Amino acid sequence: MDQPEEGDSQSFANRILQELYPQIPIPFQRRPQNLTAREDAFAKNEIARIMQKVPIKKAPGYDGIDFIVLKTIFRTHPEILITFYNKCLSLQCFPNPLKTGVIVLFLKKGKNKSDVKSYRPVSLLPTLGKILEKLLLERLNHHLRKNNLQHPNQYGFRTNRSTEETILDLLDKIDSAKNSNQHALMISLEIKGAFDHLQYTSTASTT
Repeated sequence: MDQPEEGDSQSFANRILQELYPQIPIPFQRRPQNLTAREDAFAKNEIARIMQKVPIKKAPGYDGIDFIVLKTIFRTHPEILITFYNKCLSLQCFPNPLKTGVIVLFLKKGKNKSDVKSYRPVSLLPTLGKILEKLLLERLNHHLRKNNLQHPNQYGFRTNRSTEETILDLLDKIDSAKNSNQHALMISLEIKGAFDHLQYTSTASTT
């Protein structure tokens, strides 16, 4: 099938997004704040550590503010961002405008241009929100490590751990079973298009 005419490009893009994201997100309902549990304020060096790691070549979100701008603001007037992020922390709120993304569709190499599944959507989020997300993630990971809440068999998304270690441990278990004249059974689960068919409301942020 030929590529859609220019006049139909908008409706074609909408059809792609409708198939990829068929459900409208449920409006956020603010939860009562837990006044007994308060996080320590973000320190300047805590934010600086995140700022040093963010890539400067990433595209900005709908607000047009890229990481170069944020780095400049933090270098010249750090109190602006320190106050902003600590206000988000004290209010226990991730501002909704920072969750709004611009979706860009990329055609997969060698795929039919008229097939909805031939496109890979990329969401460009505001950089202000990305910094806040990284700050909260560091706090969460620190809490998990400090309280030993991560399962020893979790290899992905952990500091100083990698998925390659999963394969090494698996091979060790297989060798151990062979040496003990026992059977080794492995179950591998692969879900095609897992995120394309995941119910949005089951993963939507509530903070």
